[in-house]
Amino acid sequence: MRFSRTELRDLAIAWVVLGVILSRFSIELIPMSFVAVGTAFVCHELAHKYYAQRHHLFAEFRMWTNGLVLAIAIALISQGQFIFAAPGAVYIYGYNISPSVNGRISFAGPAVNLFVATLAMLLYLVFPTYLVASVALINAFLGFFNLLPIHPLDGGKIMNWNKTAYVGALGWALVMVFLTQYLLV
Repeated sequence: MRFSRTELRDLAIAWVVLGVILSRFSIELIPMSFVAVGTAFVCHELAHKYYAQRHHLFAEFRMWTNGLVLAIAIALISQGQFIFAAPGAVYIYGYNISPSVNGRISFAGPAVNLFVATLAMLLYLVFPTYLVASVALINAFLGFFNLLPIHPLDGGKIMNWNKTAYVGALGWALVMVFLTQYLLV
């Protein structure tokens, strides 16, 4: 994968902001939060980028400054009880991007989240730690949220491409959200 300095900077800023917010501003939880956010947010965005570049498309993550400021404000006002996360997106450019290619690129992000959530749930059976539970929980929720069938979220594009793939992914996401809510810490 190819990265510009701007993209690396934007990814790092968004990662740090989300990591701090999801730690609920607790110094002790920040390292674990960075790991969980890294497996969820960063891997999600890089999956979109990888798949787009595989199709010879230009793809770069750009942070959404207003979304990051709003996320910080909401987290501070709610004392970490409510999280709004719209840190940015991978912008993809190319000629004649078909609904199929666009759907597959969109599918890559939530699929990575659900795969990581599943692995973390299995790992939790052997290593029942807060870190492993956090990785499973954050990945399950990010995968589910991005599968909501509205544009510009991934779910709207996936549904436009392949309703069967959408229903399968949404079912997987619902199972993972349920499992992380009722079986973890």
